[in-house]
Amino acid sequence: MYSNIKAPMHRRKALQGLASASLASITSITTLGCSTTEDNPDVSVLLTLSEVLTGKHRIPFTLINKDGSRIHGATIKAYFYKLQDQHDEFMFSTTVAEHSIAISQNHIHKDGEVHEHLHNSDYYLAVGKAFEPGLWRANLEIQPTNGRDYTKSTFFDVQDQSQTPMIGDPIPPSVNPVIVDPGDIANISTADPPVAGMYRHTVAACLDRAEPMVIAFSTPAFCRSQMCGPVTAVAAELYNRWQDHVRFIHIEPFDLVAARTDGQLTFTPVAREWNLKTEPWIFVIDTGGHVAARFEGIVSAEELEPAIEAIAVTTRT
Repeated sequence: MYSNIKAPMHRRKALQGLASASLASITSITTLGCSTTEDNPDVSVLLTLSEVLTGKHRIPFTLINKDGSRIHGATIKAYFYKLQDQHDEFMFSTTVAEHSIAISQNHIHKDGEVHEHLHNSDYYLAVGKAFEPGLWRANLEIQPTNGRDYTKSTFFDVQDQSQTPMIGDPIPPSVNPVIVDPGDIANISTADPPVAGMYRHTVAACLDRAEPMVIAFSTPAFCRSQMCGPVTAVAAELYNRWQDHVRFIHIEPFDLVAARTDGQLTFTPVAREWNLKTEPWIFVIDTGGHVAARFEGIVSAEELEPAIEAIAVTTRT
């Protein structure tokens, strides 16, 4: 599971005073004319990404009840503060959007009968417009569908560099596993059901042909973040709409032999080539072989599709 992003040690001193304060004193905040609301200790904020970079950056998150269930339908506004030595400086605010992903999965009963099960996976998305390096706090003013309004705070560190390919970077000419016979898909994918067209091309071959790509690193069966199943399903949904204009490639980030044999989750050579430390990731690649957009963690078709449309070619042979 993802958790709040940890700050480097030299910045964590900024949180020492906060750590000794009560949770209510941290999260009961008056912000630029907004009324003060109290914290709800039965609700937690879960960021579904491991890094935030400077400039414009997406902040996907979920709200979790004490019993582990997710909170849906809330109206949320996010206020972003940069932590300073003497005070926290208000930087900007944004309205939070809720995104929903409907997932269809096949369930095989003992008698061999297959039933289709539908699941919804929702998340909230705040887009920060001008992040600077340093430690930040997001105050979330939350209006639930029922009950009293409340405020939650979460902290994260903003960096100006990433180990994974950044927007504008050239991507590695990876030789990812592909299939010749559709019956071989189970050897390289845990998607259910898998889409054969997402396992026919290597990244290297698409680079040689100057083809735009959507590359999804995700593993529905062995997902540590609980976000991979939805992301794989979203990529498959958009494949059906954009396959004539963009190559779609799904890559399992973990060694499936080791994962299936003893449960050991080891990143594959291709995932290490991209310097992945988490999953899932989706990279949108232009015809020049550079990263046009990237999405860590959960992402909906509504959020991803505009990035695909921006790099799609008129026709793909």
